[in-house]
Amino acid sequence: KEKEVSAYKKRIEEVGDTDIDDRLFQELFNLGAETFSLDDDYIARKLDVSRSTVERWKKGETAPVPTIRKTILKRLVELETQFLFGVLTN
Repeated sequence: KEKEVSAYKKRIEEVGDTDIDDRLFQELFNLGAETFSLDDDYIARKLDVSRSTVERWKKGETAPVPTIRKTILKRLVELETQFLFGVLTN
């Protein structure tokens, strides 16, 4: 799993802040959620969005505005780390 996490982090760092189109956001968002074993409810709570928003992002039906996409993808890494170390609850 450590190799997958490193690969995800590297991929996020390689893309420019505004180079993440809808398709790439969907791909990386799903990869992050899967790599870090984060369920939709948890992601929604921690990103302060609805579960249906998370589901639409995963399906590629919608995506956040381009200026915050990379931030959201990086946040998945933080959520996984905090979850593992018990920093966050609920």
